[in-house]
Amino acid sequence: MTLIPEKVTACIRELARWFAEHRTEADFGEMDPIMMKHFPSAADRSEFNAFISSPEGQERFKKQLRLEAWQSVFGEEEESFRFGAKPEGKFPLGRLVMTRGVNDLVAENKEFALFVMNSLQRHARGDWGDLSEEDKKENEYARGRHLRLLSAYERPPLPKIWIITEADRSATTTLFPSEY
Repeated sequence: MTLIPEKVTACIRELARWFAEHRTEADFGEMDPIMMKHFPSAADRSEFNAFISSPEGQERFKKQLRLEAWQSVFGEEEESFRFGAKPEGKFPLGRLVMTRGVNDLVAENKEFALFVMNSLQRHARGDWGDLSEEDKKENEYARGRHLRLLSAYERPPLPKIWIITEADRSATTTLFPSEY
C-alpha cells in the first residue's frame, strides 16, 4: 500500500465515528466526503477503497467501529471504566472482556451497550441479576471463598447475557449463554 499510514488511520477513525453515530446501513458512497477529505486524489481513494474492502481493512474498520461505538455510548466521562478501572464493588473484576458476539452487538446497538455496562456495574455490586435464589446464595458463598461468580441479566427485547468473574479475579467475561 502506498498510502500514508497516518492518513489511513485518520480516515478509518472518522468513517467509524460517522457510522457509529448514524447506526445505519451505509455504502461507501455516502461516506465519500470523508474519504475525499483524507484522500483528495481519485487514485488514493481507489487504493483506500481496495484496502478497506480487504480482510485486513475490514478488521481494522470493525475494531475502530467498536471503539467509536463505546465512546458514543459512554462518552469521555467513562474513559477510565472502559480501559481498565474497576467499578466500585464487592470484589475485583480483573480484566474486562467480552465475546465477539457481545462485542459486535455492543458496536451496533446503543441500548444493548448501555445494558451491558449497567449489568457489569450490578455484577460488581453483588447484584446477581436474574438467577434463582439458590444460585444467588451460591454466589455469596463463592464470593467469600474466591470461587467463580456468575450473574445473568435479561431485559427484553434485548438478549440475555451472562457475566462470569474467574475464581482468581483475574478477568470478568460478558457473554451470551449460547457462547458458554
